[in-house]
Amino acid sequence: MSQTQAQRKRTTSPRRSQERGERTRARILEVAEELFARHGYSGASLDAIAAKAEMHKPGICYYFASKRALYEAVVGEALGSLEELARQALSSSGSPRERLLRSVENWVDALAARPTAACLLLHEAANPDPKGVPQAFQGPGARTASMIENAFHELLPDAHPDDWFHFESTIAGATLFFATGMQRLQSGRGESDVQHSMERHKTLLMRTARALLRELRPAR
Repeated sequence: MSQTQAQRKRTTSPRRSQERGERTRARILEVAEELFARHGYSGASLDAIAAKAEMHKPGICYYFASKRALYEAVVGEALGSLEELARQALSSSGSPRERLLRSVENWVDALAARPTAACLLLHEAANPDPKGVPQAFQGPGARTASMIENAFHELLPDAHPDDWFHFESTIAGATLFFATGMQRLQSGRGESDVQHSMERHKTLLMRTARALLRELRPAR
């Protein structure tokens, strides 16, 4: 082997190792999201995640020090992707109303494409222990809520202080429940039926969002 080939091999090997590590980490996160979404934090074990990812438990621990660290990473990644979609909508051109409605569309589309994220959020919404809420809710989750609040008050500066929260919770709650609970209640329906149902939900939810923005009154 020539000196040039040896140098190229030394350069390529770490890169391939890094890429392989990134793929493994992504696979762990994908499997963990599926199982945490299905069984909740307490119901999904590292052993089950390792088995589904077709690796040994110590392999999981190489990338994530504990089950809690893995869960934090899963929730953080999911909330981070939702934050980015909200940022795209709320920083785009158009009036505050148009941007808010665009963020609603992005929200519905994101959870329709990724129902596991909806399940994770629903699990946390029902979490009775505030100390157990993932740190990501103080990061991307809080930033997303702040962006929505700012756009809302840009549109309705004299609205009641709580109205932005009621607007957000109405839209978020309707989609979270539909993307998780309602689809399970309608089990047995074909994929095309479920997709059509989600599109119909989006249409009706957009009407609801527009109606809410029309009906909200300034604080008295």
